[in-house]
Amino acid sequence: MRTRTQRLGNLGIAAALTAVAACSPGPPQSPEGPSIDEILDRRPRVLWVAAHPDDESMGGPVLARACLKYDSPCHFVVFNKGRGGECNVVGGCKPDLGTMRNRELVKAARLYRAAVEHYDFFNASLPVSSFPTRPELERRWMSEGDPAGIVARAIRRFQPDIVVSLDPYRGFTGHPEHQATARFAIAGIRLAADSAHRNPMFSSEPPHRVKHVIHVQNKYWFMQLAGDPPDPKPHHEQFANTDPCDELRGQKRRCVDAIAANTRVHASQDSDMAAVRTAAKFWGTAYIRRLDPFGEEATELISELGIEGLN
Repeated sequence: MRTRTQRLGNLGIAAALTAVAACSPGPPQSPEGPSIDEILDRRPRVLWVAAHPDDESMGGPVLARACLKYDSPCHFVVFNKGRGGECNVVGGCKPDLGTMRNRELVKAARLYRAAVEHYDFFNASLPVSSFPTRPELERRWMSEGDPAGIVARAIRRFQPDIVVSLDPYRGFTGHPEHQATARFAIAGIRLAADSAHRNPMFSSEPPHRVKHVIHVQNKYWFMQLAGDPPDPKPHHEQFANTDPCDELRGQKRRCVDAIAANTRVHASQDSDMAAVRTAAKFWGTAYIRRLDPFGEEATELISELGIEGLN
């Protein structure tokens, strides 16, 4: 089976350009409340919740905009060390892949001016056909620890205004760990807001109610050409990744260029990151979806987790 990287690397430019119109994501739905730019312009506190050490490459449009362009306080929570991934370093990943990917994540967080919490929950190994289902994965993570409690503790301590993750339905690439992470993030938001919840992991911290939840969506024609169907729900907003984002050595950079450059710290995953850098040439637009973490859709998304006392 070819990897996603190989498929992306083999895309023909002519075929890609032909597919632009056919794979259009359509017009956005109108979200309630202020726009994402209006929200970010207030320099809100931003919490990124991810499965893998390099997932910020996919969440990069929002993270670059928030953490770099708007200089918002940012904090990363990442659930596993990517031990099931490949090692693309000549001579091997030493002392082991998980340790190396932890170091890479710390470097990436620094580039986004973010603090980071990194955990070591199970990470499914390739090939993709061997991945457990999302519910199976959720049960395994909950047997290893308390992922929702980890998010709730981070929220109560960091007190973010926005929580950002990948889409809970397909998770950008269809990876069940992306989907599970988004759902645990929603559960953690609910727990963090509940003053009556007595989980010892976070009960000593003051309750905090998150104002906004943003899911970064895959609506890209080049991802579809690589074999990844788009996230199924309509997007609410889109914005240009080509806007100026920050300065490096006195030179202004576009957000998309900052995202692409920041992938280079993930040397152990360089085949995938090289594909991201190739895709960045076409990554002119970002798509996001809003979610009310206390609404009916959120309730349905986290209902099967079966977390005691979760309202």
